[in-house]
Amino acid sequence: MDNTTPIQDIRSVVHQALTDVPDCLAAAVVDTQMGILLAHATAVNLADELMDMMAMALARQLRGHAVLGIERALSNTRYRDDQHSNHFFEELIFFSRNNLHLIQRLASDEDLFFVTVCPNTVPIGMVLIKTHQARDKLNHALTSSSGDRPR
Repeated sequence: MDNTTPIQDIRSVVHQALTDVPDCLAAAVVDTQMGILLAHATAVNLADELMDMMAMALARQLRGHAVLGIERALSNTRYRDDQHSNHFFEELIFFSRNNLHLIQRLASDEDLFFVTVCPNTVPIGMVLIKTHQARDKLNHALTSSSGDRPR
């Protein structure tokens, strides 16, 4: 990640996640402020329109009244963490009928999330280890840039 732009680095990490994360079906970086995909890669054929719809849905959920209300309520409890993000939720795991969906907030920008989808038969510990490694690379790509948000 030497002479590349932050968006090129992000795309590279997202594509590498398909190989590094066990049985990864899809990986993406979603900007929840804008409701758009900054980068995505899939091991299965998914229409770009479907990926865009999922990005918008994620943005609506994570920036919606329910989630923000829970975070506000928790910020007034002993669970508050003054040293980190204003957001209580940093990682979310959802299980659909066949897949595990892991959504991780990037520390370098609280509006950006790294999303991975794997079959629900993969060991969750390995998915967490490999996605944490990829998330660290994404954070590095964003913090080593000149401070401009990739768009």
